[in-house]
Amino acid sequence: MTKLNCAILATACAFGLLACEQDPSDASRAQAAQKAAQDAAKSDADADAAQRFMRWQKAEGTEGRYETSIARYEDARGRRVDLVSVVHIGDAVYYSALEERFRSYDAVLYELVAPKGARPSQRDKSNPGLITQIQRLMKDSLGLVFQLDAIDYDAKNFVHADLSPKEFLAKQEERGESMVTLMIRMMLAGMENQKDAPPITSFHLLFGINDPMYLKFLFAQQLEQVETLLAALGGSKGEASTIIGDRNAAAVDVLDAELKAGKDEIAIFYGAAHMPDMEKRLEKRGFEFKTVEWLTAWNVMLSDEERAKRKEIEADKAARRAEVLERRRKRAEAKK
Repeated sequence: MTKLNCAILATACAFGLLACEQDPSDASRAQAAQKAAQDAAKSDADADAAQRFMRWQKAEGTEGRYETSIARYEDARGRRVDLVSVVHIGDAVYYSALEERFRSYDAVLYELVAPKGARPSQRDKSNPGLITQIQRLMKDSLGLVFQLDAIDYDAKNFVHADLSPKEFLAKQEERGESMVTLMIRMMLAGMENQKDAPPITSFHLLFGINDPMYLKFLFAQQLEQVETLLAALGGSKGEASTIIGDRNAAAVDVLDAELKAGKDEIAIFYGAAHMPDMEKRLEKRGFEFKTVEWLTAWNVMLSDEERAKRKEIEADKAARRAEVLERRRKRAEAKK
């Protein structure tokens, strides 16, 4: 598939399923693949909608910022719901900024495919699943922080608002889904929705072994595409899928209960891919968009010292390359 290699698919899994470690067996992989292709053909993924909640802001050279938004919605009664988009691996300062904002809400509804009322602090960290291992690998190689380690989910105003593992698997079975079908849908959506982000090749990875900031720059450009593909798993905004639609439905059920309980300022703290569909669910409940604030999740900007050092390295490489070419030219002339 053009512009989407295995590393990016792994990234998509890591960013799309927060602490969901289940991988149900497939009764028929061929049948699953066929249904995934049919579902993808019916989907008219809306990339612009996903981009309202996350964006890559390119600067000069190999610098830029990956940002997520806090979008505010209010209803006629003055009640406020903020859609707090998040990327599950990011800079430590990013999560600190989110933590500061969370203190002002009556309730923060969070995603976590786990038993009802579960807190991430209750996880068994001694035997992490595949998704968590991928996330932690990226965290270590790119100098980032894992969301579940950086956010205080034991805060009194934090409320679990997601499916349980049993419910998740039951919903997948109802829809005829599996992890295989989800991956196939993402691959097909990727071929239909090409982005400007460059592909990551083995050359790029080798070049960035000793330069984490360069690797961070490469992967940061892919995040927007990953979230768009996740949103395209079913329906125009992902509503016809378990990973987006059914989990969002569970979240807004909790939202309804919190509003009924008299809480007027609520945050829905979910991955950016969930937000286009989540926005539609809010609009159906009479909430209108008001404002948006952008936070830097991945800061890929060099300091003046780092920028000068990188220029020196590039200049040295260019000089050595010129010397090699000049020697080759002279040898070629000597042979004439």
